[in-house]
Amino acid sequence: MIKLTPEKWKTITDINRQVNFAIEYLSDQENYGISDYWAIPKNGKGDCEDIQLMKQDLLKKQGIESFMATCWTETGEYHAVLLVDTNKGTFVLDNRYKTVWNYDELDYAWDKIEVEGGKWVEILS
Repeated sequence: MIKLTPEKWKTITDINRQVNFAIEYLSDQENYGISDYWAIPKNGKGDCEDIQLMKQDLLKKQGIESFMATCWTETGEYHAVLLVDTNKGTFVLDNRYKTVWNYDELDYAWDKIEVEGGKWVEILS
């Protein structure tokens, strides 16, 4: 958990907006020719988890820890987002939105979350 300061909030929101603007959404099938491939986008294109990996890398360089989570959206699509856990709540960085949301504000059915050591565990409702 990080202590959220105005400077850190600005960094989080700026990185979310900048990456969302810079990376064009493209499925792994279209981009790499395979159904699922996780990588930081190198060609300006990527799907949801690729976009979140880029945000995670940029946040880490600024000293802000984050972790991935997966969910089903309100349209039933399986989706990956990035979470930042702070003393003011857990915030969601999502390529579907320009703004950063509080974890409880999104109508997502949460599935799994990445924990320390890169393990994935189910989110219990």
